[in-house]
Amino acid sequence: MKFYLCLLLLLCSAFSISADDKNKKDANALYEKKSDKERIYKVPYDRMWIACMKAASEENVVEFQDKETGVITFKTGTSMAS
Repeated sequence: MKFYLCLLLLLCSAFSISADDKNKKDANALYEKKSDKERIYKVPYDRMWIACMKAASEENVVEFQDKETGVITFKTGTSMAS
């Protein structure tokens, strides 16, 4: 019984700490969340473009890029889950 009580207290404190961290992160966030799939980042465009190109090319094949319009097209590999 003591084990379950300790486990419950540990989980409650972990959720409390993560909620506090989330509130702190939101105040200093590098972006504003517009919707589930849309963010407005508070960084220069050139810096964001470099970060997006790096992320897109890590394990993918970049097929098309246009910095002026902000379009990156890339292919991902196939897996058992896809």
